Amino acid sequence: MTLANRLTFIRLTMAPVYFGLFWIDKSSGKPFTTLLITTILIVLVTIAEITDAVDGALARSRLEVSDFGKLFDPFADYVSRFTLFFGFWWLELVPAYMVVIIFYREAIISFLRLLMRGENIVLAARRSGKIKAVAQATAIFIVLVSRWLSYWFPAFPYLQINWTVMLIVVVITLYSMFDYIHSCRHTLREIQK
Repeated sequence: MTLANRLTFIRLTMAPVYFGLFWIDKSSGKPFTTLLITTILIVLVTIAEITDAVDGALARSRLEVSDFGKLFDPFADYVSRFTLFFGFWWLELVPAYMVVIIFYREAIISFLRLLMRGENIVLAARRSGKIKAVAQATAIFIVLVSRWLSYWFPAFPYLQINWTVMLIVVVITLYSMFDYIHSCRHTLREIQK
């Protein structure tokens, strides 16, 4: 396994850690536990996003770009980020329908990658997918930081902030989905014949 793929693997293994932290937070119900877990999540998400920024650049600089890496990286991103969004919904920090839209987009793009793979085409990340990734990562930070701030400032309007940020993410996520579908339209037409 290349160094870039090891970094991606670290990001993937953080997903169950996120879930465990959300579970502890939900079952505890104590404000200090929430503050502690939110702080830990901010640190872990920072590490995860740094590995996401570094792994692709590292693979390119070391000439270790592979078809496996092109599929493994977005898969790790999806599992990691979706676990966070699921946790946000579970803790009632964001609306369920927004998380469902993010899930549907990722499921559709995963299916599209499989279809393209059947045609010997590797569907690599597109610019819209990268914009979506940055938007989602930013939203994750904002949700976590706004929750952290609400511990210190009880009147802080974190739920309104979360909703606004997530609405922007949903729009970008949907745009990215349509962009990927549009980029494969000719191959999709050929497959259906």
